[in-house]
Amino acid sequence: MGREQQQIQEAKDVVSALSRMVNSYDFPKDKFVEEFMKQHPTLQQNCMKIFLPIIERWAENYKQGWFDLRSEDTCRIASKMMEAIGDDKYLATV
Repeated sequence: MGREQQQIQEAKDVVSALSRMVNSYDFPKDKFVEEFMKQHPTLQQNCMKIFLPIIERWAENYKQGWFDLRSEDTCRIASKMMEAIGDDKYLATV
């Protein structure tokens, strides 16, 4: 397996693991956030580089009407977030 294919598989594995984790009504979101915030600041910044494009996609879905009742609030809030952020999306690598 080439490096690119390996990276794609790793991304799929992480997304699947996260999906399984949050697919529980009693998932301890506050504990997850606490643990996440203990990560090194550079890692937090790198994660934001992943989260921001996800938020952008949800916002675009809202504008296009590509949502249903299960994701409407996510897309609506993401749209408001992107309106507030505007073009200020640069995240430095320090």
